[in-house]
Amino acid sequence: PVQVLGGLTFASLTTGQRHVCALTDSGDAWCWGAYASGQLGNDAGSDQTQPSRSAETLTLTSIVASGANTCGLDADGDAWCWGNNTFGQLGNGTKTNVRQPVPGRVDASVAFSALALARTHACGLDADRAAWCWGSNDAGRLGDGGTDDQLTPAAVAGAHAFVDITGGISHTCARDADGAAWCWGHNATGQLGDGTEEHASSPVAVSGDLMFSALAPGEEYTCGLTTDGVAHCWGSNRAGWLGDGTMDARLEPTPVLAPSAG
Repeated sequence: PVQVLGGLTFASLTTGQRHVCALTDSGDAWCWGAYASGQLGNDAGSDQTQPSRSAETLTLTSIVASGANTCGLDADGDAWCWGNNTFGQLGNGTKTNVRQPVPGRVDASVAFSALALARTHACGLDADRAAWCWGSNDAGRLGDGGTDDQLTPAAVAGAHAFVDITGGISHTCARDADGAAWCWGHNATGQLGDGTEEHASSPVAVSGDLMFSALAPGEEYTCGLTTDGVAHCWGSNRAGWLGDGTMDARLEPTPVLAPSAG
């Protein structure tokens, strides 16, 4: 490990495809790495090899990055995003990249309590824990019941109340207050965990009646940690991603094997 330059102390850290952002205790954002799409949130003009101040006009309570995008929440629940906007994933009503130092505000009449960012889409929870998503809607990854891209937040179907939400490359998953997992979007390799390989444009329940404390969608698979501390994974098992001792795809949650003794 090599210490990041600058002598800064961070409260949280997030990584995109080719950049990193972090938030100090006081809510100042700093980013470093690739600049090309404006994902650093400043006018540096080139890739940065050490932290550079980002979104200088804002004080943020959280920050998330994915692909060539970055988003943050302020204390009022306003969401701000910058970087690549090819699919409208910045939520500002356009498909124009945001490179300038002043990030674009997500065009929504709701106050967000949490954000989840994926490569081509983004989602958020409002104060009532209702989910909203925007950006690319290929295979229904926005969960609004359709497949049309959305340039501003669209309500996720089903009137669910979620406690957290997270995005994979082409699908989205969330947990409700009971710990039940719900997923939607691309499902060609079973990454939704509902026992099928059918795409879903609205939330479907993950099979197995498991209660999860955390979910982590990947590119073609999903993993979750149950409330009793057991890791389960499902979807594509190429290169042994699911950790079950095989390379067989799984359409439902399968426990990760414990390491062999010795």
